[in-house]
Amino acid sequence: MEEEHEKKRTTATPYVDDDNDSTAPTGTSLPASAGATFATLPSVVLFVHGRTWAALVLAVSATSVLAAIYMAVVLLSRCCDGTLRPVTQTLSFLLLFSIIAQLSSVCLFVLPTGNTRQQLFVASAALKLFLPPLCCAAVFALLLAKLLEFRNLASAGLGGSVPQCPLYMAVILAVAVQAAVSAHFFTAQHLQLVEDSDDSAFHLPLLYLHVTVLAVVTASYALTLRQIRSKQKEAQLILVASLASSLLLLLWALAVAVLFPRDYHDALTALMVVLLAITVLGSVFVPRVVQLNRQRTLLDA
Repeated sequence: MEEEHEKKRTTATPYVDDDNDSTAPTGTSLPASAGATFATLPSVVLFVHGRTWAALVLAVSATSVLAAIYMAVVLLSRCCDGTLRPVTQTLSFLLLFSIIAQLSSVCLFVLPTGNTRQQLFVASAALKLFLPPLCCAAVFALLLAKLLEFRNLASAGLGGSVPQCPLYMAVILAVAVQAAVSAHFFTAQHLQLVEDSDDSAFHLPLLYLHVTVLAVVTASYALTLRQIRSKQKEAQLILVASLASSLLLLLWALAVAVLFPRDYHDALTALMVVLLAITVLGSVFVPRVVQLNRQRTLLDA
């Protein structure tokens, strides 16, 4: 009996440490090498590698999309009741649509990158080179087109009209240039000239270089419209949005190229895209919608 008892004791299940269980699911546990040190990492590392930034960016983006839709509804209602002329609000509606598309493109940066979704990862990596920069270029091209419209309206005088076709052609040209830049980066990534390079951090800001140039040109041109009193306030709002966006793009380029490694690029780029959209939305449309609602309240009173 004693020999059988000793045999059972020697063949019993070995002790397993619950804190370092190697049989835990891989999707819910940390690697063994990182488990001991994960708790001591800085909060910014926890923020990025813990995917907290993805939930935050998606929440802010969804809220901003709802705000942009509300502003579009307000502008549409003012066009229907005769407060605004629908012909002069075409660029504003296109700008709101571009902002909504820009905010929606953030979803590409938070898609899973596991091996089980390899095709989805390849598709999202390709779309990240096209959709976000194209939307950003469209936003600043439309802001520049609005400034050109202000200049032409001042030249046409009271009751004059401005042809819209040249403005649309200028926007299409600006977006086409960004499409060519994105196509170059897509080809370079496909040939593994950028992705495997040690200097890839310096190539990513070049993808948004055209967007930065558009923001700087928009801010510079807005400074020349100070003498147009009828559109001076709107020009000043566009100036504020362009200057803030230019500064944001420069800070993002510095962070991506110098301060942070490649693991942080998706988080930084997604945050930059959302902040650009919020900057334009808050600087250009929020004051205008507030003014329209105030005028509506005074008329109803």
